[in-house]
Amino acid sequence: MFLPVFLIRDYGVQGWLVFVIPNIVGATGMAYVLSKPDTSLEIVTKHKIACIVFSIITIIFQIYFIGWVSMLVPNTFIMITGIILLLISVLGLTFDKNQLLSASIVWILSLICFILIFHFVPIEKINLFKEGNLSHNTNALLYLTPICFFGFLLCPYLDLTFHRVIQSNTSLNSKIIFTMGFCFMFFLMVLFTFFYARPMANIIEGVTWFLKDQKPLPLAYIYLVVFHILIQAGFTVILHLRSLFQTIKRSNRTFFLLFILSIIFFLLPIIFNTKYTFLNMTVNEIIYRSFMAFYSLIAPAYVFLFLIPKNKKNISLNNYHLFIWVIVILFALPFYAVGFLGVKWNLEICSLIGLVIVLLSRVLIRDRNVNF
Repeated sequence: MFLPVFLIRDYGVQGWLVFVIPNIVGATGMAYVLSKPDTSLEIVTKHKIACIVFSIITIIFQIYFIGWVSMLVPNTFIMITGIILLLISVLGLTFDKNQLLSASIVWILSLICFILIFHFVPIEKINLFKEGNLSHNTNALLYLTPICFFGFLLCPYLDLTFHRVIQSNTSLNSKIIFTMGFCFMFFLMVLFTFFYARPMANIIEGVTWFLKDQKPLPLAYIYLVVFHILIQAGFTVILHLRSLFQTIKRSNRTFFLLFILSIIFFLLPIIFNTKYTFLNMTVNEIIYRSFMAFYSLIAPAYVFLFLIPKNKKNISLNNYHLFIWVIVILFALPFYAVGFLGVKWNLEICSLIGLVIVLLSRVLIRDRNVNF
């Protein structure tokens, strides 16, 4: 719920569209591509480690962001939000049939926050479309558009929470669930992001945001947005944890490692607060953008190379192919890094070069077993 904040800040309204369209198309399309539950089960079985890593990275990413956003509000507010989320999670984790209820509660709470922000700050008081100091660059956004499509179209296929839904429903039900879920319910949440994007981009950097009448943004507005972000991120963590427990039963080492990493990444935003800057960005934003490399390069490259059949034959997951994947990542990653971190200097075209490297690497993948 925060990537659009940076996209709108840097590229204007078009940045929001570049986030929304491939996100909804990619997530919804998964239910139509994997038309049979058995296909989903086959992917999770064959690519179990990749799916597990995807969930672990997602949990760490969400926890890092929770730590970052938590600095905007008092500890008491965080505790109250945590208690509410705990009650919701206990309800959803007790029985499978209650998970829909707990998810609905989270969504309704976010929707209430969405409605209430207009009570405290009418829409006409916010400069939603004022370009002002935006480093808006249409050409730069065009370079990032293929990156967004590549990531959002392919990442869902490593998401254990998505696979759980497909495996637990018929093909028709999955299509209905994904269509309604992403084209309506998720869309409303991202629409909420559009309205709080520009104020929150300033606030999270420690800069006071002023309304059109030169009054500061009310605290109630900030609290509502933070509450929405925290329960969404927290519930995402809960869903992935549950999927992990079901996938890697009794793997104490994995969960211990996850626990340690979660603590470290939760504390990082506190250590690197808004006082520390690099490349004209806060260190916290740089860490956030670094996570994006996983979702826009590492994970989708894996799906692109190994999950998509070649010559109507499935790709074997062997040492040779994994070696190709690692080499491709090593070559493409520097270009992605320059593109993602060089926003202030309009260097986004570099990330497009990295994407071309990934796309061309497909010719190195063979549709027969090859081992070292």
